[in-house]
Amino acid sequence: MGASQGIGRATARVLAGLGASITALARDKARLDALLHELPATRSPHRAIAVDVSDTDTLASLIAARAA
Repeated sequence: MGASQGIGRATARVLAGLGASITALARDKARLDALLHELPATRSPHRAIAVDVSDTDTLASLIAARAA
């Protein structure tokens, strides 16, 4: 499960409340966008990326691209 619901959503909200900048991943972009509007502002903007978090190859590519 990604950040659009359940434990992932709750974790994003807690971490943002502690000042973390969130990059939320899940398949449902509309739910991710709704989550971002609920999060408190931080120094860096929060991001929403629509992706199937069970697709490990896609996640690996996404992480590699962000690290570069």
